[in-house]
Amino acid sequence: MYKGLVSAYENINEAKAQTLANGNNVNNEKGLSKTQRDSINLSPEIISKEYPVLASSLNNLIKNVEKNVSDDLSK
Repeated sequence: MYKGLVSAYENINEAKAQTLANGNNVNNEKGLSKTQRDSINLSPEIISKEYPVLASSLNNLIKNVEKNVSDDLSK
């Protein structure tokens, strides 16, 4: 039961993040504007500069997510 609740919670938060990223509001949180969406840049160089302590972990996380998305899309 716990695993199902965690999965449901993750799905809710993923949908909320996607809705906000698409510029729509969720409850009291304001969605990103087009300017904000266009200015997001997560290149490895920027991550290393902005988050030097976390850069390696963040870059690995991004690579893993990209691989998982790619694998899911190829199914």
